[in-house]
Amino acid sequence: MNKQIFGVIVLASLIFTDNVTAQDYSEKNNVFYIGLGTASGGEDENDDMPWSLGVLHNSSTSDRVYGFDISGEGTMLDSTYGGNDDLSQGFSFNFLYGFDISQNKDGKLSAGAVLGFIETEADCPDSYLGYQCYADTKPDYEYSFNGGGFLNYSLNESVNLGLRATSNSTQLTFGFKF
Repeated sequence: MNKQIFGVIVLASLIFTDNVTAQDYSEKNNVFYIGLGTASGGEDENDDMPWSLGVLHNSSTSDRVYGFDISGEGTMLDSTYGGNDDLSQGFSFNFLYGFDISQNKDGKLSAGAVLGFIETEADCPDSYLGYQCYADTKPDYEYSFNGGGFLNYSLNESVNLGLRATSNSTQLTFGFKF
């Protein structure tokens, strides 16, 4: 499964960099952002603060917005390092796709969907020597669908403020344009 995840990340990067190299550099159309927020869910959630790192591209030829982010959110059942279904934070890998919904002289407002997958379980035989798994093997991961939406306001040529919400977390995002 890790090879498949790596393949998806490489493919998304190639698509993104192809569009970045074809753009007109007189206008800053890309955003790098970080997000922090609160977990969504009940009492069986872990206590880690959700976070995200992402990149958005605002197409200069249309009103499309798309990108990719990696987030620490949700709860994963972790049976590594001698644990037995311990609650820990899962990683999610998400594609973002949306449209500009408003534009004025000060900036653009865009909204869209967050679609991806999130780790729900890590399991492996216990190691008696302090390794993550027996004989230092890799754990088996299980994934499920992660979905939600985003809302971003890009100020002209400078910063980006936004909201990113999925079924696992709600986060405020702050980014800069490049």
